[in-house]
Amino acid sequence: MPNSALLLPALYHPEDEAMRCNFAARVDGRLAAVVGCFPIAWQVGVTVLKIGDIGGVAGAHNHRRTGLMRDLLRSVKETMIAEGCQLSFLGGQRQRYRYCGWEVCGQDLRLLLTPANLRHAFGDQTTGLTVRPLQASDTQTLPTLRPMQESRHHPLPPGHVNLAASGRTYRLSLEGTKACCTELEDPTATADLICDEPTLHRVLFGPTNPAQMLPLPRAAAILEFWCPRPLTISRQDYI
Repeated sequence: MPNSALLLPALYHPEDEAMRCNFAARVDGRLAAVVGCFPIAWQVGVTVLKIGDIGGVAGAHNHRRTGLMRDLLRSVKETMIAEGCQLSFLGGQRQRYRYCGWEVCGQDLRLLLTPANLRHAFGDQTTGLTVRPLQASDTQTLPTLRPMQESRHHPLPPGHVNLAASGRTYRLSLEGTKACCTELEDPTATADLICDEPTLHRVLFGPTNPAQMLPLPRAAAILEFWCPRPLTISRQDYI
């Protein structure tokens, strides 16, 4: 394994606060695999979410394909749940990490317009187009754009739905402007929708509609009105 302390000294210097973020597995007393879980506070509006940023995933060549890394990732996942993390993200091969519950989901819409785009589209002719940042002081343009933006949003219908994955059942509920997600401890609670964790990620966060992921029973049909809600972190090739 490479010398991580030399490559990333900010993450691997020998101090308790930094090293507690790394989970390691040893075989016959020698380091065989490492996974880092680095805490991040992500603010969405007035809400601050606790996120586990997975990185520094490394395994010794002679211990690959033994299931050691999968076991280590499951241990990291259990620790994040116990410590109250609401989200986790990582970058890597989608199929590899799907075994442990991570899945590509969410939406990240971007518009990129460059002089090269315009040149190929219109040649040398003058288009009359101008591009400039929109400012809060732009009192002529904002009143025109605001109705266009507001027309895309409609009040969500109230209700609740019980979702089950990996032996846990959660209730999503919406009443007025208050939305919440709670884990149901009652073992007899009936789930309206049962699926594995990766599928549930995409049902809730897109990028496609829930009914395009799997058939929705009548009791879970309200998900079509609630989801997908765009959820993304602006990093390239992250899941």
